[in-house]
Amino acid sequence: MRDHTLVIADAEGKGERDLMALTSGTEHFVIWGSQLSWSHDGTRIVVCAWRDEPAGARPELMEVSVSDGARRILSTPAWTFIEDVAWLADDSSVLVTARDKQGESFQVWRVTYPGGETTRVTNDSNSYEGLSLTTDSRTLVVQQAFSRQNIWLASLSDIRNAKQLTTSTIAADGYLGIAFAPDDKIIFTSPRNGNVDLWRMNADGTNQEPLTANAGNLNRRPIVTPDARHIVFISSRTGTAHIWRTGHRRAKRNPIDRQRKVGR
Repeated sequence: MRDHTLVIADAEGKGERDLMALTSGTEHFVIWGSQLSWSHDGTRIVVCAWRDEPAGARPELMEVSVSDGARRILSTPAWTFIEDVAWLADDSSVLVTARDKQGESFQVWRVTYPGGETTRVTNDSNSYEGLSLTTDSRTLVVQQAFSRQNIWLASLSDIRNAKQLTTSTIAADGYLGIAFAPDDKIIFTSPRNGNVDLWRMNADGTNQEPLTANAGNLNRRPIVTPDARHIVFISSRTGTAHIWRTGHRRAKRNPIDRQRKVGR
């Protein structure tokens, strides 16, 4: 397997540099269906990773310093796999989607920082894939997969009384990415029109609209900038996957006109 490298750049796609690389051949980032999370002071990044060991793959939460690329492994239970991570607003904990035992569904866990004390947030037969928090970290949006895959919204203090926001019977809404914008809009992926596009809706599920229609067949992993001005995402519209940026607040009738590639 090729080495994995963590790369950072400014919001314009300039100043791109390698922050840290895994070169041992035994450590790897979780790159399919996973996204990293920045601390709210902008000094640290947490990313899901795994390590090859004689007994099998060992999932790890890896903290990386933005200033010098120094890394540290955060303490976690002996999960069989981790998939997504999101830092809480006060940087006191991270939320993680993880599988406790082989064959079980992915659940949401809370891991304190830096202590590593772990609490299970969800505990049911559904599987949770992808997560995003409001700016104040009081509300969680997550894709809940059971007989169909739709998007649900819940208070972090009352996860059992979640509200279903999408009701598609054929589309895997949110499967390839979901993000809660600071202005209480939800950006999510959906293949309901044939291609995987970015969609936007209100926090109550109303006013669902496509943002990347007719712009390639795979647009995924959206992240909204803290000022809510832009959405950064991955698109294969040029034939290969690249990072793209589009306006969020101003994207109304024809958002595709304001989308452009950033980085290499």
